[in-house]
Formats: sequence, C-alpha cells, structure tokens
Amino acid sequence: MKRFVLAAAFAMSFGIVRAEPLNLTPEELSAAGTLAGDVYVRGRAFEFVESLSDDLGPRLTGSEQYQRAVHWAADQFRAMGLEVRLEPIVLKHGWQRGPAQARLLGAAPRALHVASYGWSPPTPKPALRGPVVFLEDTTDAAIAAAGVQGAIALIDRASLTGPVVFRHTTPEEWQRERLYETLDQRLKSAGALAALVYTKTLNQVLRTSTFTEGGEALALPVGSIGREDALLIRRQLRKGPVQIELSLDNLLTGPITLQNVIAELRGRERPAEWVMLGAHLDSWDLATGAQDNGSGVAQVMEAARALAGLGSRPRRSLRFALWASEEQGENGSKAFVRAHAASIGQIVAYLNTDTGAGRPLGWNVGGREDLVRDLEPLTALLDRLGGSATSNDLSFDTDTAAFLVAGAPTLNLDVVDDQYDAVVHHKPADTLDKIDVHELTAGAAMLAVTAYALAESSRPVAPHLTAEHLKELLKRNGALEYVQSSSLKDLLP
Repeated sequence: MKRFVLAAAFAMSFGIVRAEPLNLTPEELSAAGTLAGDVYVRGRAFEFVESLSDDLGPRLTGSEQYQRAVHWAADQFRAMGLEVRLEPIVLKHGWQRGPAQARLLGAAPRALHVASYGWSPPTPKPALRGPVVFLEDTTDAAIAAAGVQGAIALIDRASLTGPVVFRHTTPEEWQRERLYETLDQRLKSAGALAALVYTKTLNQVLRTSTFTEGGEALALPVGSIGREDALLIRRQLRKGPVQIELSLDNLLTGPITLQNVIAELRGRERPAEWVMLGAHLDSWDLATGAQDNGSGVAQVMEAARALAGLGSRPRRSLRFALWASEEQGENGSKAFVRAHAASIGQIVAYLNTDTGAGRPLGWNVGGREDLVRDLEPLTALLDRLGGSATSNDLSFDTDTAAFLVAGAPTLNLDVVDDQYDAVVHHKPADTLDKIDVHELTAGAAMLAVTAYALAESSRPVAPHLTAEHLKELLKRNGALEYVQSSSLKDLLP
C-alpha cells in the first residue's frame, strides 16, 4: 500500500531535527529537467538491456556469461569517461545446472516437469526414489506432523511467502521469512530426502531460486515442479501413497571469486561525499534475466551516461554499482558495505532498482519517513516521470538491505508490478519482449533525476541513523529480531 506520511512525527520521535526539505535552486531544478529530457531523447536504456538479455544471455552467478557481463559493463562505463574498478567477493561454492528429470511411478507412470533450485546438490545416481508427502505448512510442528523422514516433500510456495510476496510488517511475518530461509536445513534435520516447490503460475511453468546465502549448498536436493503436476500428485495422495523418481544432476564447484563493477563520477566540490546507484548484474538461468535485473542494470547505466554528459559535474560524487550474486543473498552489496565500513558514513544515499521495468510509481524509503519530506521539492518533476508516491514498508530481499542496516538512507525504485512475480520473476518468461521501452526509460529518468538532486543539493538528505534510531525503526516494522538473527546482524551500527 502506498501512502504519504508526515516526516515530522518520525523526526521528532527519533530526536532528528530537520530545518528544511532538500534544497534545490530553480537553476538546479531546471538542470534536472534537462537531464530527464536527455534520458528520453538520447537514452540507451533499451539498448543496454537488449545487449544484456539477447547478446550476453543468462548471467548465473559464477558462469562464463556473468564474467562476460562484468567486462562488458566495465567497458561501457569507461566509454562514458567514468573511473571503473572491479571489487572481488568470494562465495563458498559456484554451481552448474545439469539435467533434471522426474517420473510419477505406479499404475499410470508419467514424466513430470521439474527444474533444480539454485545451489541444490545432485540427487544420488542413478536417481532418487521415494514417497511424496505434501506439507500444508512449513513450521517445525507441521514438518514433524507430516512425517517427512525418508520422503520427498511437496510444497506450495504460497505457504512459504504468505499471501503477499515481499511485504512484511509484523514480527510474525518476519518469522515466516526466517522459516523460508532455513527450510532446507529443517527438512534435512527431519529426515526428508528432497523437496519440490510449486507456484501459482499455470501451464507447468517452473521457477528457480535458493534458500541459502554466500554460495552455501542447499542441505538437500530441492527443485521446482509444474503446478499442474503438483496438483495431480495432491489428488492422488488423497487416494493413497504416491511415489516418484527424481534426478537432479547438478555440480557444486567449490570456492569462486566474483566481481562487483563500481564506476565513479567525482563531485566538483565534495568528492568525499557520494550518492550511489545500484542494481544486480547476475540473473537466474531459466531465461535471460531481462527484468530481473537487466532492466535495473540498464537504468543505472543510462543514468550514468546522462549524468556523465552534464555540462558540469554535480557537487558530490556519484557511484554506480552493478552487484554480483544478489540472487544468492545480496552477497555483492553486503561484501561492499563490509569492505567499506570505515567510509560508509560518507554515503549520502543509496538508490536501488530491482523491481522490474514497470511504470515507475516513486520510491520505497525503507521505513524512513523523514525522507518523504526531503523529496517533496522533486514532486512535480517526478510526477511527470511516473509518480512521486512514497512507500515505507521494509524489505531485505534486494541490495538496499546492507545499506539500510548500516544506517544509510536508502531508496528503492517502486514500479507497477501486478504481474511481475506471477509471470516473469525467476521464470522462463523473463525475456526482452516483456519490457516496455517507455516505462523502462521513465524509470531510468527517475533514477537519474533523483540521484542528481541528492548529489547537487546544498545539504545532504536525511542523516544516517544511529544504532538507537535504527533499532527503533526495525522494532516499529516488526523486523528487529529478524535482523538480529540474520546474516545482516554484523552490519548494525
């Protein structure tokens, strides 16, 4: 739900005194309008995403295509006149997808539609056979009651995520997120042989993902199964036991080193202060990652092109980041925040785009209601680009997570995404033909204009939160215990 809120109550309750909103002169607002016009008239956002999707293809973490994308992106930034560096991150394992097969056994055997989840170990050769147990829920009590020992668990993804994906506002919803992230370990501890997950998408469409972070292997083989196949199995389970045969022939490769791509446009007056724009360069491999997150990469690169082409550089520095391994737990952005902990206080704001190429609505400010007032001077301009609405719900499912927990102001591009999760997210349909060039360009313009305003303003946007203020923010949004028990805990100030 989008909502406008007054920043004053938030600022007063946190002991933060704000004298005035973001300060831009008429000349600076005019320059922001010129910048937006350049993105629309001369923009290359669709060209960038086309190259990523159709020429480079899927960019699975650790794959040859990912490495090619790193060098392609670095070359593009250098051609814009930006300083570029590649910063390494290390994962425990690389992973290579192999053939996946499954068969329903019994009186009417048939092939089933399956694909591996990322970082799933292989099944024993020649194949794994076992009874199927359907899990109504994935709490420890439900797993114990279902009796998964020696069985293959069948799971409806809706039971993992709740009714609204990515939206959590209470401690109970964050506890559901923790259950999701530990599902493979808990199933393994209960003696399950493997797990198959299905979604609400029709026509046997498969979806990939993973439960682990840092390149850790899943605790047991996990795959995706077509919805219609899963519902058939559920109907047959009402009549009696069901057995299937499953083969997931994957390869875990051991430790790998990846690179984040970081480009910089140094500020003319305050180069030590910086605004960062980011999107993740990796993708899943069932499709070409056009929207997740080729569109975000294209928007960051287009913003970089337009900002580098301004007549004069903004007051503060601008950094453009293309992150490695977001899909396996935001590993690239977390590694950056850890590596730059000593200077993270110099970041004015982190702007992220990772919600697809839909029509932009405005910004999600990660619970920071004081940011709403600071963005008010941009309302008229942002409305022309799509919208200036502000949403405040917290999410740790994208690369804002590490920056938010470190106390920095974060903004995540909010777009119309009615069909994003149902149709393209981690699915074979995530291809270039789903992208509307005008909506993609509008998002790039919103990113560029907002970044320019934050970099050019005479004063910084909302301050970094202290440990006390951040704890209060997380508590208000029901997320404190979740963060304190997650891999983000060491980033807390």
